[in-house]
Amino acid sequence: MQCRNRFQWVNSFALSVALLCIALVSAGQVLVTGHSFTPFSAAPRRVFDLSVTNPLPEARSIKIKATLRLQAGEAVLSAESAPFEVAPGFQRINSASILESLSIADNAYGSYMNGTSRLLEGTYELCYEVFTLGGELPTNQCYPLIATNSTFLHLVSPSDRSVVNVTNPALTWTHSGIVPSSDPRETFMLTLVEMVDGQKAPQAIAENSPHLLIPKLTSHAILYPLNTPRLEAGKQYAWQVIHLYDGYLVQASDVWTFRLEGWEDPRDVKYVDISASKGHEIVDVYESFYFRYDESYNSTDLKIAIINSQGEAIKPEPQNDDPVASSLQSNGFNGYRLRLSPYNLKAGDYIIRISDAKGKLFSVQIKYHR
Repeated sequence: MQCRNRFQWVNSFALSVALLCIALVSAGQVLVTGHSFTPFSAAPRRVFDLSVTNPLPEARSIKIKATLRLQAGEAVLSAESAPFEVAPGFQRINSASILESLSIADNAYGSYMNGTSRLLEGTYELCYEVFTLGGELPTNQCYPLIATNSTFLHLVSPSDRSVVNVTNPALTWTHSGIVPSSDPRETFMLTLVEMVDGQKAPQAIAENSPHLLIPKLTSHAILYPLNTPRLEAGKQYAWQVIHLYDGYLVQASDVWTFRLEGWEDPRDVKYVDISASKGHEIVDVYESFYFRYDESYNSTDLKIAIINSQGEAIKPEPQNDDPVASSLQSNGFNGYRLRLSPYNLKAGDYIIRISDAKGKLFSVQIKYHR
């Protein structure tokens, strides 16, 4: 037992001496003490814009190798410097004066970095390996780089679930970059599909054949082309914009829907007699609430209030593509259609309160199926 303890002590002592020797060697080597390569300033040719420190009193000749990779291991960039001399003490290095070779990965991360001087969202590791010309072991220093999603891509008009009254609406969107783009590799792809009953918008985009597909747009707006299949009244459409760089996906917008005016969901009841309603019947509503009331006069000044389960009144939201459109339409003598899409309601139970020009109040409970 004593021999084994003595043997363990000798091994421990030897390891401590070895570590001390390595530390002393490292203390005399040139080290990278800073860099200016960041997720928002990632020009590949500036990867050697560095600060280095030479702790010895004499100049040293070194070479540096840089590698940038994702935390998962996928390569993004590698570069090597030409041999150069580092004076004693602290020194700033200009990448342009020492860069000898540069290799950028043929993937989305490399292509986007090369074109925009920014990093796509992800966690990276930037490593510098310093070789002292003279036989010393190289030093290797790694820095984490975390690129968060600082970009955005939003659809603007027609607004989601809106009703438009033209067959060639303007489709517009916005993103965090510059438009028109000065880089021809930065483009947008617009896809528009016709939806079928029961489909969700993302499902329609993924499964249906494009009604309109434009792969390389450089603007933020397009008027629906007249030389393509016309949009039809009553049909519902889904659309999405994808941001591409050199053919690689950068980001995708949400999928929005719109329909042309005149669409009527066949499941909606026509017409509910609100003058006979006792206030406790529940009417299923899918797109519009059709109602009438039997009076001897035709009211042109109805007041509408939609009340949610918390007793709060909900007001319609103006649509970007049709800001002055009324949600209430008269369909003959005392017959009305109340479109619910401008109210942006969630599926659930609501109370519709209607008062006519003489102040007579009607109340109907509905179950809205969004």
